[in-house]
Amino acid sequence: LSDEFSNFNMNYFLNKETHKLIIAIAGADIMKNGGEVLKLNFTANRDIRGNHAEALEVTKFLANETDFTQNVNSESIEFIGKPTVYKLEQNYPNPFNPSTVISYKIPDDNVGVTLVIYNIQGKKIKTLVNGKQNAGVYKITWNATNDYGERVSTGIYIYRLITEKYTSTKKMIVLK
Repeated sequence: LSDEFSNFNMNYFLNKETHKLIIAIAGADIMKNGGEVLKLNFTANRDIRGNHAEALEVTKFLANETDFTQNVNSESIEFIGKPTVYKLEQNYPNPFNPSTVISYKIPDDNVGVTLVIYNIQGKKIKTLVNGKQNAGVYKITWNATNDYGERVSTGIYIYRLITEKYTSTKKMIVLK
């Protein structure tokens, strides 16, 4: 549940025959703002290599007995299994202010991973990741601060992903 619903209770029921998930959220507080109500994370129950899309459909959305189903956009979701290759993605958004997301893929388990931000002169600005990681797709948010928590200046920055088997470098732009 989003922060706005932290005082609410949630119950759910999964019907394995119809493959329907029913979620009920209730609370005494008044919903103040629109936006994200609930975020669902699914874990595959088998090893999935590569990516494929499956249909996810919201068939009914009720709030205080009012039907808001027509306001919900049903979308395809992407099931992301173990990646088959190492890959460092271009950050998004780019240029950015105040933060950006850096994504990368690791196909092997127990891999030493380092993700570091450098300024254009090659001076280390921030270490985002430094440790062992298992296979997966990772997303790290950088808020344009250095290792001391200070905001960096407008300019071009370099980010580098380093593992035992793979190294990649990309550029990004901080705007103020």
